[in-house]
Amino acid sequence: MIRDGLADAVTTYQVSERDTATRRMTDLVVVSLLAVPAAVLVLPLAAAVLLTSGKPAFVAVVYRGLHGAEMRLPKLRTMTVVNPRRVTVVGRLLRGSRLDELPTLVALARGDLTLVGPKAQPLEAAGEPLRTRPGLLPRP
Repeated sequence: MIRDGLADAVTTYQVSERDTATRRMTDLVVVSLLAVPAAVLVLPLAAAVLLTSGKPAFVAVVYRGLHGAEMRLPKLRTMTVVNPRRVTVVGRLLRGSRLDELPTLVALARGDLTLVGPKAQPLEAAGEPLRTRPGLLPRP
């Protein structure tokens, strides 16, 4: 198994302090590069959600994060408020293109997520809690 820096952090659940610092710096660089383009996309998409299906434009989806702690990830709303099982027209487009998940860059900036790591667990999921921060992108 590769045992150096970022490769070790990506391939194992236990991450050293040095690797954690490297991952965090990488996360902040990526967020700083993507912040403006993401905002340029998110603002008109949020306006489209508001115009087509009303408030709110954003929702917070709750997951289990590091050590089982509750974590709220912001997303663009894709379902109706009245009937949560019904996806809106704009929501269908957002889900198909995965643009509804652009606001999760906020969680990456906050440090709730890392760029690459294990998938965040649903709040009601059973099993062993994660020993490292969940990732925005799934681990290879």
